Amino acid sequence: MRIAIPDDYQNVLYSLCHATLASHEVVRYREPAADVSDFMHKLHVAGTIVPVRKHNRFQRELIERLPHLCVISQTGRSTRHIDGDACEISMRVLRKR
Repeated sequence: MRIAIPDDYQNVLYSLCHATLASHEVVRYREPAADVSDFMHKLHVAGTIVPVRKHNRFQRELIERLPHLCVISQTGRSTRHIDGDACEISMRVLRKR
């Protein structure tokens, strides 16, 4: 599986999980994307995205342009930056109730 980790500028997530992720293709981005187009370009082949910081906005415009996306694995409890309705249309949504 291709996993993208945007804005892991401190390399924290990968450092904590590198053994678990060893069998996957993992791409880490330490610098924030310049705009939505740049963000889409970085993430377009990812099946899984693990956002580290909630300033990354996953709105319909972006989600619809990520054809391989199956999972957004949020590291924190806040999900206001993720368009849940767009996710329900584009991929299976697993929500903790």
